[in-house]
Amino acid sequence: MVTHHAAALVRRPVDVVTAYVFDPRTMPHWSGVLFAIEPVDDVEPRVGRRLRAELKVLGVRLTVEGELLDADLEERRATVRIVPLDGDGAIEHRLWVEPSGDGAVVHFWNRIEPPGWLAGAVSDQLVEAFVEHTARFALDNIRAILENGDEDAVAGLTGPAG
Repeated sequence: MVTHHAAALVRRPVDVVTAYVFDPRTMPHWSGVLFAIEPVDDVEPRVGRRLRAELKVLGVRLTVEGELLDADLEERRATVRIVPLDGDGAIEHRLWVEPSGDGAVVHFWNRIEPPGWLAGAVSDQLVEAFVEHTARFALDNIRAILENGDEDAVAGLTGPAG
């Protein structure tokens, strides 16, 4: 099992940061591993809510389901448990945002129980390095998107016509 915490200061109002990071539709914009999430109409966090998503972890595509275990927007915190649909392992991801004089600090805390196929194939050090890298990548993206006011531009990207 691997646990990890990372945080970053985002120089935007705490309510703006909270609304952005708690909206599941924004997650593919800033995540280092989540590249697709099922369509979401209602963005209000509700305990027990489940969403499916597509992840890419160390080159392996996984379909996962996340269940919101805890959510309190007034306290600016939530916990989700993420499990692969076709295997073992789990991620407990806690997200919280705290006010700061310069804006808001976004925290990610993760406890990863790697699936057997991964735990048996790679070292804990590689899993730890991957978690650190993806957390930093996500936090840096959140900071860049929000501090540059690019939320709407990023949300409107459609990519090249296929």
